[in-house]
Amino acid sequence: MKTDASRPLVEDRRHWVLCLCLAIFHGLLMEPASRVFSQTVEERDRDEPDVEQSRDVPAETTPDLSAAERMIVEQTNQFRSQEQLAAVKPNRRLNETAQYFADFMARTEKYGHRADGKEPSERAEEHGYDFCLVAENIAYQFSSAGFSAEELAEKFVSGWKNSPPHRKNMLDPDVTEIGLAVARSSDSPTYFAVQMFGRPQSEAISFQMSNESTGEVEYTVSRGESEKTFPLPPRARRTHQRCRPAKIEFKTFDTILEVEDGAEYVVRRSSAGKFEVANRTK
Repeated sequence: MKTDASRPLVEDRRHWVLCLCLAIFHGLLMEPASRVFSQTVEERDRDEPDVEQSRDVPAETTPDLSAAERMIVEQTNQFRSQEQLAAVKPNRRLNETAQYFADFMARTEKYGHRADGKEPSERAEEHGYDFCLVAENIAYQFSSAGFSAEELAEKFVSGWKNSPPHRKNMLDPDVTEIGLAVARSSDSPTYFAVQMFGRPQSEAISFQMSNESTGEVEYTVSRGESEKTFPLPPRARRTHQRCRPAKIEFKTFDTILEVEDGAEYVVRRSSAGKFEVANRTK
């Protein structure tokens, strides 16, 4: 006959199994929650302060800007020579004007003929150039690899030659002087060029009109489609200055003259009572 002494042991085992099951069950329920709320992410990025440049990648080529400027002037005169035009001579004041504006655009990276709020003629006057004619070409070139002086000069000149309005300035038959400057931006490998053409007031075409008749005459000074008409009373004289060659036309008596620098044109009446014009300087 079995005694009750074994019951506590059995009950203890049952109690132990029950506790174990509860512990396992409790753990299974809690595990998903611990995965959600205890997750952490840590990152430690590191960047080296210095870079190592491959020998296969060339550094930016920095051109000799003075050499590039000389080449542009030389190539411009070669271009004019090909078109049977006289060479333009470097002018110090035009050079200073061009240098100021190239430096301005390089410093500010503002681009345009009025980038500084002024016209090319205003800049020329401010730098002491007493002009009769003034014209301006500008351009910029960019390359992360840079340029040689030859490459930079060739790109500026070819760009201007292939653009009709810039080409017209380069081949203007009435300009006699040039100013040129190239400047590099301090913020990027961008080069700005300014090419100025001028004819000083001292080279203006000057002529006089005199009326030695007893009647008033009228004449027109014209160039192309531009013309201006002037009355000339008896015994009167008027002096003209023109920056480009012009024509004089007396429409009432069908006379046209090509203006000559330094000439004095005189209106008289012939013995037949008709008006006639003569160049007194001949």
